[in-house]
Amino acid sequence: MPQLVARADVTMQLTSIVANFDDPQPFQSAIRAGEFEILPTARGDFRSELIKIDLGSVWMQHARESLPVIHKGALSTDRVIIVFRPESERGSFRFCGLDVKSDDIVLNGSDTIRATTEAPSGWASMSLCLLYTSPSPRDNHRNL
Repeated sequence: MPQLVARADVTMQLTSIVANFDDPQPFQSAIRAGEFEILPTARGDFRSELIKIDLGSVWMQHARESLPVIHKGALSTDRVIIVFRPESERGSFRFCGLDVKSDDIVLNGSDTIRATTEAPSGWASMSLCLLYTSPSPRDNHRNL
């Protein structure tokens, strides 16, 4: 049976931030767990909101975008990333070629992404540091 092991060397600093953007450049730089390029695909005023919550080894983000966009980027290889739509949205949301509905979750298994939307929409993600999700070499003796 898996055991929860507390590590004394881990310090946890909890933070949260809400940021609003009117330009894709600073918005894409603010997204955690990778390096992304945000490309609006329609004319109009770009607006976005990004909420970030940092729980130490767990990062959560929620974003809203006022225009349809393409997200392209490279993901951090030291994190497990889960992406989902936080509420029912109009228009489609495609993540790495898959249609993502409001009740779907995507466990990202690659180091690059391409996500597209057809309308203003939102997304959310949670990522976990692999250091805390992978067994330690000391854990080889236990049966899972």
